[in-house]
Amino acid sequence: MYYISHPFTGCDEKKNRKSCRNISSELSELYPNYLFINPLDTFRHLEKTNLTYNKILEQCIDLLAKCDGIIMCKGWANSFGCSKEAEYAIQKGIEIYYCVDDFKKRDKE
Repeated sequence: MYYISHPFTGCDEKKNRKSCRNISSELSELYPNYLFINPLDTFRHLEKTNLTYNKILEQCIDLLAKCDGIIMCKGWANSFGCSKEAEYAIQKGIEIYYCVDDFKKRDKE
């Protein structure tokens, strides 16, 4: 199970959600034996709550903790949330791919 860390807030959230959905779909098609978690859609229902950004990020981290790896998407280093997810993955020894192409290349090495 792989968590897809994609920037969301601060710019075009609709475009970011679509991009993450496309990445999830592409990877699911290429690797049907893996489960890819797209938190931008998974936690979409929380937009209608009064939960703070930090509480939502905490829930994202809780989900990440259950994953075998994390795939960092373009722009992740400039995203507070993605950076926190990467930090957590490093601390917990969760496998990290720093871009989608790195994930695709892993079987070829």
